[in-house]
Amino acid sequence: MVTESVRDHTGGGHVEELLADGGATGSCGRDSDLTTLAEKVGKERFDAEFAKLIKGSDIAPRAPRQRCATAAKRLTKARARKLITALVGHD
Repeated sequence: MVTESVRDHTGGGHVEELLADGGATGSCGRDSDLTTLAEKVGKERFDAEFAKLIKGSDIAPRAPRQRCATAAKRLTKARARKLITALVGHD
């Protein structure tokens, strides 16, 4: 089981988050890029590109109430780059 230590923005402490994918999360910069792009293009566009990207893989689709940033954290570095490229290409 892999955990990721992240800073708690409310109290300044640290919180450990369990990573279901064995630790294949991206860097903070890439995650913030995806979050920014998701807000810019909208959830529908993000969902469409995310679905195309994960088709045929073992990555689950974004849950109905799941934030785009949370779903993006499950992507490998290579898949996250592809998603960023797809979202930028459809600006």
